[in-house]
This record gives sequence, C-alpha cells and structure tokens, in this order.
Amino acid sequence: MNLELRDIVRHPVTVLSAGLAGLNGFVQLPFVDALFAVVWSNVATLFTASSVGAFTIAPNLGGLPTEIAEALQVTAIILGVAYAGKLLYGVWTDAEQRFD
Repeated sequence: MNLELRDIVRHPVTVLSAGLAGLNGFVQLPFVDALFAVVWSNVATLFTASSVGAFTIAPNLGGLPTEIAEALQVTAIILGVAYAGKLLYGVWTDAEQRFD
C-alpha cells in the first residue's frame, strides 16, 4: 500500500481525531479530556501495539478489507507522530529546566 500525506490527512480517522480536538477546544468535554489524558500517558504502548498490528499482523491476515488495513496504518502513523511529539516535548522541557 502506498499512502501519501494527502491520503492520511483526508482519512476519516484523522478527520475524527482533529474534529474531537477542535470540539474539545471550544466545549471542554470532560470525557474528551479524560480520553486525551489516557492516550497521552499511554501513547508509547498504543503506538507499539498499533504498529505491530497494522504493519505486521494485518498484512498477513487473508481477506482483510483494504479500508480496515488502511485505517490501522493511519492510526499507527498518528500515534507514532504523537509519540514523537511527546518525546520532543520531554526533551524541550528538560532542556528548558537545565538552562534556567
């Protein structure tokens, strides 16, 4: 499968997560805050599990619909970007504390 950035940005999982984030910014839903807190605190584990499922297990399953396989891959990529962001944020705050 050849995923392009345009396909990832337009994917329903991306649109849904961006919509929830935007809605949470305006309405401040307690459920969404709790969901984001759980995902943020466990993003490393979620990324590992989703990437193994999307890129190792799913391609070896016979008869898996293409839409599901693509959704798994896009979810793994989004979680990977979130995990990288969390790591960079940790480096940034650590550097900021050391230089203060």
